[in-house]
Amino acid sequence: MAQATQLQEKVNSLFNDGKIDLFIGHGKGSLPLRTRPVFIRKAEETDKLISNPLCSHNLAAYLGQFFIRKPVRKGEEQKFPKVGIAVRGCDLRSLALLARENQILRDHVVAVGIPCSGIADIDVISEKLGSETAAGYEVGSDNTITVKTSS
Repeated sequence: MAQATQLQEKVNSLFNDGKIDLFIGHGKGSLPLRTRPVFIRKAEETDKLISNPLCSHNLAAYLGQFFIRKPVRKGEEQKFPKVGIAVRGCDLRSLALLARENQILRDHVVAVGIPCSGIADIDVISEKLGSETAAGYEVGSDNTITVKTSS
């Protein structure tokens, strides 16, 4: 859980320094072995952030919705939020492409790099579980996943 703690501390400091208005990261899903994107709007919510091999979503896909240009009156300027986002190396390509295609405003995005030692294959885990149902999991410091079953 050291990765998650470091991420939470970094995001907390970004909020406290006023560098971001929103952070997009991974959070625990409603089902065991699943994660979901979380949108953090306050420093107090950073404890929802996780970082482990089960985090499979490319969060860059959620950035565009914050930079949609709308018509404004003459002399007015549209305000865009400062958005932080957790990115792995493979997600960074998507972020660069969005910036190149002017779908995001680069100066309004703060990318927080998270190390990636690979993504867990849920299908393989489910196959190994067989007929047993996952009740929870733990991720070790070496990113090994220990699945707890309901039996």
